[in-house]
Amino acid sequence: MAGDQRVRRVAALIRRELSTLFAQVNDPAVQGVTVTDVRLSGDMGHARIYCSALDPEQDDAAVKAGLRRATGYLRRQLAGRVKLRIVPQLLFEIDHTGERGADLLQLIDEVCVSETPSASEQ
Repeated sequence: MAGDQRVRRVAALIRRELSTLFAQVNDPAVQGVTVTDVRLSGDMGHARIYCSALDPEQDDAAVKAGLRRATGYLRRQLAGRVKLRIVPQLLFEIDHTGERGADLLQLIDEVCVSETPSASEQ
């Protein structure tokens, strides 16, 4: 449907703009945070923003609190950059898919190493 395509395009635009805006936020809790995905509601009134911290030592609660504090600033800046009648409400979520992917790769590597026959067994 054309409506679904528009929602996807606007979500990609919001993701791109928020990625650049995160660099302008002065809150230390938001430094090193990247946008991994944006999901818009069908009416484009609400956006769920999935974020990931580049530093694995960074506390998720602190990142989420920093993003909550910056929501008003980010939404105002977004309104100036994106030409939409209504700028969506921003709801931030922490995305752990990168960590889970790394854990899965480590498990796969361990299985591959344990199943590889050594030279003495051949």
